[in-house]
Amino acid sequence: MKIDDIQFHRLETLSRLSVSPEERIRIKRDIERILDYMERLDEVDVTDIEPMVRPIDLENQTREDVIETGSLPGDILENAYDLQNGFIAVPKIR
Repeated sequence: MKIDDIQFHRLETLSRLSVSPEERIRIKRDIERILDYMERLDEVDVTDIEPMVRPIDLENQTREDVIETGSLPGDILENAYDLQNGFIAVPKIR
């Protein structure tokens, strides 16, 4: 499947990327190869194959719920790099 410049520009805009002309040629070729492969996969007859979520059947491994007290605030604050008025201080985001 061929990708024209309009389609590529739309993909470029949607992905918020700006590529050089050299990259454009390489990326277009890669996308076309991927789409050709997907078209080949469409030709495979899967009428008698049951859909699956994952290739291996898995069972959830559960454990018994145990109530724990967790970490005490003092223990957590001991590991803080900077404290101000009993709170963890972090740099301002601009």
